Amino acid sequence: SNIYPTSCVRGVVPENSIYKNNGVIVEKDERFHDVIFEATKNRRLVSLAHSLREQAYRYRYEYVKDFSSHDKLSREHARIMEAILEGDVVKAQQAMRGHISDQLQRVIEIIQLETGGQF
Repeated sequence: SNIYPTSCVRGVVPENSIYKNNGVIVEKDERFHDVIFEATKNRRLVSLAHSLREQAYRYRYEYVKDFSSHDKLSREHARIMEAILEGDVVKAQQAMRGHISDQLQRVIEIIQLETGGQF
């Protein structure tokens, strides 16, 4: 059986390469994450995600400014969705952890650029 209802994730993987507007990519990225958070039915997680939304938005926007990141972001989201739709909990966890790790590294790089290497 699936981890989440398939209707929760179908159609929300941002196909970033088809969008040229960074704002649209960020919006699709946020929606993808919101659907995942909401599907957990974990109120605390959803609340935490919403409270971090403004801070995350700035870094998301900085990340998508680099057009070379678009395909990677789309592939990561596709792997997550595929695992969820397959009902493969381990694969979904691995894909999510990889995505979080990649994004964290990118945020650190952005902060270092902004602060002249001080972090």
